[in-house]
Amino acid sequence: MSRFDVKPKFLMSQASSLEEDAKQLGQFGNEVIGIKDSLDFSADLNNVIGFSLQIISKELLEESRGCRNLSLALSNAVGKYDAAEENICGKAQVTWSKASGTGSFLQNVVNHFGEAAEETLLAAMGPFGKLVGSTKDLTEGKPGDAIGNLLELVGDVVKNTDGSKINWAGLLGMDVIKKGGIWKHSLSKYFDFSTVRNGLSSACNWLSAGVVSGFNNYNEFGNFGSRFWEETAVETGLLVGEGVLMTAAAGGALLAMGFSAPALAVGAAAAGLTVLVDWGLDSLVTACTGGAQTSWMEWASDGICDTAESVGNWMKDTGEKIGNAVSEGVGKAVNGIQSLAGSLCNWGKVTFGWA
Repeated sequence: MSRFDVKPKFLMSQASSLEEDAKQLGQFGNEVIGIKDSLDFSADLNNVIGFSLQIISKELLEESRGCRNLSLALSNAVGKYDAAEENICGKAQVTWSKASGTGSFLQNVVNHFGEAAEETLLAAMGPFGKLVGSTKDLTEGKPGDAIGNLLELVGDVVKNTDGSKINWAGLLGMDVIKKGGIWKHSLSKYFDFSTVRNGLSSACNWLSAGVVSGFNNYNEFGNFGSRFWEETAVETGLLVGEGVLMTAAAGGALLAMGFSAPALAVGAAAAGLTVLVDWGLDSLVTACTGGAQTSWMEWASDGICDTAESVGNWMKDTGEKIGNAVSEGVGKAVNGIQSLAGSLCNWGKVTFGWA
């Protein structure tokens, strides 16, 4: 299901903040000019300091104009979006949505439950659903998700193929998961290395998660720098962890309600549940960050990577300080020994007449 979210209120709040920044920068620029005009030094010194202050003032005023232009651009963009939405959806619907927020909320609910139903249906189709899902992802411009689906399909085929013999029950998800085996089933997708086939299947599933997060991060950064690899590794782990937890939760719920739990049904329930949980967590992060972050996974990944970077910088600084302290201590010790040796030599020369 193709959809995109626009947050006019957040954009307008950013436009207001930029306008305030423009006013402050302009005020600072004018204050610097005032300081220049009130200088009371010698003529030469006044010229030197005044010229520097004039440059600073000019740069501040230019920054002020830049902030104001960006504020106007954001305001104009929101205006054009509102006009386009009115043309497409009709003025009454947009007005109602703006007035109460109910229209957009209900539409959001419908969209996400529809997406959950769609993902549940695709997962219920087993390997055929992965093929259909890959085709859908390609048509929606999501090659990473498409490749991820195909890699999972390859993993399923490898796991259930022994030479020329195919375990169709396993491939189609007809194996029934017994009570007490939910966690084992949930973990087996990524952590079953008991045989070569199972290991290859787990590797394909890990690679699938890595490809999905990798494509998303390349779209964000546009390069393969260190931050790209850090966030891709973290988000791959988060995707795997979420997959394990959602599968366990879905399987446990089915068994608790008295239903039999074939792997296909558990996978279908987990797919739908994942969409809804992501929606809830994304909404929570959006509310808590004021719209600065809209994805819980991106928010968590940024937090983990930033914390690791801070710890790494602290360890590096601490190591440098320890190294400098040790080096300084060794240097002082060597100098002390040299000084002591020199003193002994001088004493020997005086006392014993050493040459």
